[in-house]
Amino acid sequence: MRKKLTALFILGLIFTKTFAQTCTMSGTYKVGSGGAYATLTAALSALRTNGLASSVILELKTNYSSAGETNISFAAINCLTASRTLTVRPEAGAAGLVINGTVTGPVINVSNVRYVTIDGRPGGTGTSSALSITNFSVNGYAILFSADASYNTLKYLTVYGSPGSQTIGVICFLGSTLSVTNGNNDNLITNCTIGSANQVSSSGIYSSGSAGKKNSRNRVVNCNIFNYGKSVSQTIASGVFLDGNSSAWEISGNSFYHTGNGGASGISTIAININDNTSSGFSVSNNFIGGSAPNCGGTAGTYTGGVFRGIMMSTATSEYSDVQGNTIQNIHWHKYSNPDEFSGICFLKGKFRCGTFTGNIIGSPVQPASITTTASLYESSLVAGILTGTASGTDAFDTLLIRNNVICGLKGSSHPNSDYYEVRMYGIYLQKQTSGYIEVSGNTIGSTIMPNSIENTSITNAGPVKGIWSEAYLAGTFDCRPNMHNSIFENTVSNIGGTTTGIDISGGQVSVKNNIIQKLVNSTGISAVLNCPGTAINNNIVRNMIGSSTGIYNDLSNGVTIDGNFIHSFYGPVLYSTIKGIQVYPTSSNNPPAGSLHGNTKIRNNMIRFGIDSAGAPVTQRFNMSGIEAPLDSTVITHNTVFIGNTDTAFDAQSDAIRISKLMNTGNRITNNIMVNERSTATNAFGPASMLNFNEYITSLAGLTLNNNLYFGALDAYTAVYKNVRYAGIAQWRIVSGMEANSILADPSFINATGDLNSVNLHLNSPTPAEANGIAEPEVTTDFDLESRAAFTPVDIGADAGIYVQSATAGSPFGILCAGGNVVLKSDIASNYGIYQWQADTGAGFADITNNGFYSGTMNASLQLNNIPSTWYGYKFRCIVNGYQVGTAYSLKFENKWTGAVSNAFENPGNWSCGGVPDGNTDMIINSGNVSVGATSICRTLTLRQGVIFTVAPGVSFTVTH
Repeated sequence: MRKKLTALFILGLIFTKTFAQTCTMSGTYKVGSGGAYATLTAALSALRTNGLASSVILELKTNYSSAGETNISFAAINCLTASRTLTVRPEAGAAGLVINGTVTGPVINVSNVRYVTIDGRPGGTGTSSALSITNFSVNGYAILFSADASYNTLKYLTVYGSPGSQTIGVICFLGSTLSVTNGNNDNLITNCTIGSANQVSSSGIYSSGSAGKKNSRNRVVNCNIFNYGKSVSQTIASGVFLDGNSSAWEISGNSFYHTGNGGASGISTIAININDNTSSGFSVSNNFIGGSAPNCGGTAGTYTGGVFRGIMMSTATSEYSDVQGNTIQNIHWHKYSNPDEFSGICFLKGKFRCGTFTGNIIGSPVQPASITTTASLYESSLVAGILTGTASGTDAFDTLLIRNNVICGLKGSSHPNSDYYEVRMYGIYLQKQTSGYIEVSGNTIGSTIMPNSIENTSITNAGPVKGIWSEAYLAGTFDCRPNMHNSIFENTVSNIGGTTTGIDISGGQVSVKNNIIQKLVNSTGISAVLNCPGTAINNNIVRNMIGSSTGIYNDLSNGVTIDGNFIHSFYGPVLYSTIKGIQVYPTSSNNPPAGSLHGNTKIRNNMIRFGIDSAGAPVTQRFNMSGIEAPLDSTVITHNTVFIGNTDTAFDAQSDAIRISKLMNTGNRITNNIMVNERSTATNAFGPASMLNFNEYITSLAGLTLNNNLYFGALDAYTAVYKNVRYAGIAQWRIVSGMEANSILADPSFINATGDLNSVNLHLNSPTPAEANGIAEPEVTTDFDLESRAAFTPVDIGADAGIYVQSATAGSPFGILCAGGNVVLKSDIASNYGIYQWQADTGAGFADITNNGFYSGTMNASLQLNNIPSTWYGYKFRCIVNGYQVGTAYSLKFENKWTGAVSNAFENPGNWSCGGVPDGNTDMIINSGNVSVGATSICRTLTLRQGVIFTVAPGVSFTVTH
């Protein structure tokens, strides 16, 4: 028993020792003359002595003066907890209270303390500040957080400082020398005005923690931070500068600006500067950067020389940091000498989401020249809305998602003096990327309604303007490392002016998909140079381009796929402009850099419409046009649809649906293309109008497969040009080329080839001669609409695949149609005299035919057959031209394909492509499905593909006649 009592007694002693101090202070204490304490220093000393029994408020009286107080410290106050807090504030009715000092170190020292709030509002209510805190020393801080200062709040304060170093902030977070600490964490600075005393501060808020004791999860919210770096000698000035060991801060809803003439001349200005490669998880959202007043208001913030970055981030890659909903505008940046840059948002290293939840705005979608920049006397200027990486290529990205941002209202100009250098302008510039994955999607670069919404008006030495530039290689190095798989998709680039490129990809393996590029002048829509196998330019729209322009350009690349793009409605006021839909440059004539490859380009499923402008009117200027222009270097050009319109003979220049500039190596294929050129050669002294043109230096077609193409055009347009010889019809071209046995000359029947910008449609009507006249290309599994081509077998010519009732066409062995259908036949020979005579062979040999209930146009280039009965299966037709030229003969056949659209019942007309059940003169084709025959039926031939289930009910007769 004694032993047990002794143990209990010892335990009681330990318990009593732990709570030896009694904390007694609580409630509200007035500070100032006549108050409970004359000074704030005295009040804090009493709190250190007595501790808090409950929450305490220290109210500064209207007569409060900080004279004689220095380094006002909140350290070592006992019994502060989340439920026992300390608040310092002006009393109700107070105004203009100040805590000033000229001290090395802090005026207010929030060191090794928690749960302290300094509130500038009188009585703690309203939104007006009655308290300012200022340090006039260039070696001091207004407020210092250090040594595990956590869960503290600054709000509604006016805080001024004069720090002369970028590592001394007006409000400063430093590290800790304590052996046990977690860093300065979870502090809040909100609704404060943070500026510079005497206009000389370097950093508004600065943080640098200790290794293993990071300053984490601090928040800067809804503050005005201004005049940082004005008139100082430092090289960098920042509104918020988070240096080493500063993790997971939130910076949101703040305004960063400069009054008067803006920032200091010649220094680098960074509103939000996060530079900690050991930390991540930062959030920068809904801030305003620019102007001379909050929310980017007032006159433009002006900056002369030095780097300007609205937001700069260099972090670790352990987790995402977010940049969301920020606005950067109303800025004038003048570059003078050094190779500096302007960037709205700059990512150097790390893992980021930029605009993924709420897009950032850089410039203005409604205000022209919201951000203006000028060139340098000695160096070119780099201007970018969003910039990643460094010029030296030392960036290290994990994942960077740049989505939903708006970059617009940027203007660059140079000095009239020709000695001044260029301004290089980019909406989004992925600069010298060396690692990681970057996705650029859903961004709007430029404005769809505001002309020249990003423009370079340099009078001399005009620099490039690019909507998006992905540069994933170092200078002179062809880099195909597998970690460089970037995606650029669903962006819109509009109304940017200068020497312009909509999207430029240089180096790496890049996917450029579903972008819209429009209203650019003398420009390239998409440019791909020095890219790696696997690069794909797919399903983009390039339209409404003005002047000499190219839709898609490719050079110095290997294994690039250009698939499913729609390029149309180019026009311009300048004669002899050159427009090209897709151009692959014949690089072998240049000197490609070491390691680069060329060839193996796949051009397929593209639709191109030229000769008609955005309003649907003919382009009457003398333009040189080519739908696709490429060298053949193991190149495949297949399933493309090219239409060149405008039959006005007075304004023609050279025009080609497809133009081949060189022919090298083997494995080249031109198949399944629709090539239409309606322009005339009659008065053309500048080159022919042709559907297929081989450069005059191509003297052999060896290594080329050329077949199953569909040609059509003006009567004096040429099917092909080869060795400077022009071939009008397809028959002679077959002989010369030794190929094209299954190619045809016929009207493809577009839905609306001459429509305006929004109604142009190069899909095909039914019937069309493109139906089933193609040849299978195993690599091409889908069409322009990403529909499976296997669902529309046999193979259709052109970019669009479908289930069509085929028109009978010259050059095809059959004309495939439905019973009772109509068909237009086109002569494959053009008449210079307009003499055509159609003949029919119904079993007794060919004989001339005349117009009747079934025929019309029997003496024209086109013959219309109406209401054709299926009993005409095998009838043959041909056209005699000029009395002696015999056109290609073809015969009719009738096909009906199973669709199963309604049910599995054979007898339901809705299940058949012709809208009716097959009869005894119809070839029946079932490619897939489950078909049940429940009534006596008949067909001419029956084709069942593998996997089809075809069931005839018991007692039911099904007859196949051939």
